[in-house]
Amino acid sequence: MCRPKTATERIPPAFGAKSNRRSRANDADRRRGGSRIDTQDARFAGIARAMRDAPSRARRRTMRMTGSNAFDWRGWCLFAIAAAVLASSIAHGPVAQDQHYHRFADARHLCGVANFWNVATNAPFLLFGGWGLAVLYRRRTVALPMRSAYVAFFVGASCVAFGSAYYHLAPSDDTLVWDRLPMTVAFMAFFAAILGRYLRPTLGTRGLAPLLLIGLASVLWWRVSGDLRAYLIVQFLPILLIPAILLLYPIRSPATRFIWAVLGLYALAKVLETQDAVVYEAVGISGHSLKHVSAALGVGCVVLAVRAESRLAPQA
Repeated sequence: MCRPKTATERIPPAFGAKSNRRSRANDADRRRGGSRIDTQDARFAGIARAMRDAPSRARRRTMRMTGSNAFDWRGWCLFAIAAAVLASSIAHGPVAQDQHYHRFADARHLCGVANFWNVATNAPFLLFGGWGLAVLYRRRTVALPMRSAYVAFFVGASCVAFGSAYYHLAPSDDTLVWDRLPMTVAFMAFFAAILGRYLRPTLGTRGLAPLLLIGLASVLWWRVSGDLRAYLIVQFLPILLIPAILLLYPIRSPATRFIWAVLGLYALAKVLETQDAVVYEAVGISGHSLKHVSAALGVGCVVLAVRAESRLAPQA
């Protein structure tokens, strides 16, 4: 008795072979199709990453001032600030030194020293200025950006301790010159460091010497002519430009927060200076004395900025 054939056995041999070949071909097509899909997915993912990263790359390319973007709208903003300050000073006319400036709320004699606290509170300038020079010396093998500007800044800040102490021993226009000369060195050196770090390195390196000469000349011009305008521009124009530079030309740097702290402490120092007698009556220490401390703490913040930069700088 014959066994009935199964469904597979009932299929003709030729037809079964053709079906198997077609099945294997379909499997190969599916595998090739899957690889094509994977390749397309990878390609699309790469395009998506490029589109996502493109704006940040463009921002990084335009963060620093270069020859191509030196006079974009940000550069014109800085130019407008400087032009407005210069135009205002010209329109205002000559500014004479107020002789009441030499009269301070705290004139106490201690340990045989006149105006003791106004003299003694200049010591932190020497402390922080010396600390900054020591940091630069210890990191002399590091390719620190704007090293020469920072050296000039810390030298100027250290000399403020002596110049300001000399002035406060016998306040007058003649002794005030020796207070303001090192201050202009510090102002201009700090400004050069900011220009070189946030805008273009050559602005800081090549501009340092001219800026220092302008600062020193502004004090000498005041002493010769009696006109304070040049000195006031040297002191306050950088204070207006530096925040604008930090905002318009941001860079990834751990030092930036310390630069903002410097600006804040300097603003506090100017407030304390104008409220000399009020602060003295309130706390027993004059606003002018605390002004010295606040400004010296600003020098300390510059030291912290240099240390933060030097940790990231390559070896020279």
